[in-house]
Amino acid sequence: MLLTVVICTYHREELLALSLTSLAQQSADPDRYTVLVVDNAGREATRQVAERFSVGYTTKAAVGLSHARNRGLEAAATPWVLYLDDDIQAPPDLLQRFLDRLDTADFAALGGMVRHWFRDPPPRWLRRYYRRPMRPSPQAAFGELAADRYLLGGLLAVRRRAGQKVGGFSARYGMQGRRVGRGDEDEFQVRLRRAGFGVYYDPEIVIDHLVQPYKYTFAGILQLARAAGRDGLGMRGNTKPNRWQVLRRLAIITGYSLPFNLARWLFKPQYYWQNAYLDTLTKYYFLWGQYHAQHTLNSR
Repeated sequence: MLLTVVICTYHREELLALSLTSLAQQSADPDRYTVLVVDNAGREATRQVAERFSVGYTTKAAVGLSHARNRGLEAAATPWVLYLDDDIQAPPDLLQRFLDRLDTADFAALGGMVRHWFRDPPPRWLRRYYRRPMRPSPQAAFGELAADRYLLGGLLAVRRRAGQKVGGFSARYGMQGRRVGRGDEDEFQVRLRRAGFGVYYDPEIVIDHLVQPYKYTFAGILQLARAAGRDGLGMRGNTKPNRWQVLRRLAIITGYSLPFNLARWLFKPQYYWQNAYLDTLTKYYFLWGQYHAQHTLNSR
């Protein structure tokens, strides 16, 4: 057996069942992979979902996605671990595509691109943010990612020994219960690269990820922007600003981004006032997160 599919979950039995339904329809040989649910809430209802689909089940008492991911890394007995979110829909060939790449892999991490799905029709203004899949890179062919590019955490295969060697995922940067975190998978890949391991991307590997209802709200979107600034220091060119830099960037946002987005609202079709509001405020919130960050990663 080559691969353990690890699904970390927290209070989301209905979504977990939908995800496991899609994994039950895979074309890959079931003798080559296994599925393990890591329950970060320790709920009987979650255990029952895992039993219904005849998949592995374990718990992690310390709340946080990074803790749950590390539990999956610890519990797996296969050479590779594939992390999937509990709100995905997997195409029937997903695991076969991973297995084909991992059979001859000389790298330590592999991912693909993420499309979006909605349980309910989204508001018109939200659609512009999800018109295209999320891609770690514009590269059109399988290969190594550039050093300033990072695989998406909800579709991430890791060589188990490499993950253990670098110490797994850091709870400083990840989701903790309902607290939004935005940087643990990026920071993990930084440490893999520092240790000499390759990080690869295959644009032919695709998964569908649910746009959660909180992302329909202004508060949720702004919270994500602040978390991205706070948790991504040292990654993606994100550095902690000093007070002078904060003032300068506030002036740029207020003097340029605000009037520019207002003009787009007035003159650009299908650009709504909500877009102008969010495209401006997210810059303020991202800067706020950067300035108040507690942890700084030097990725050089």
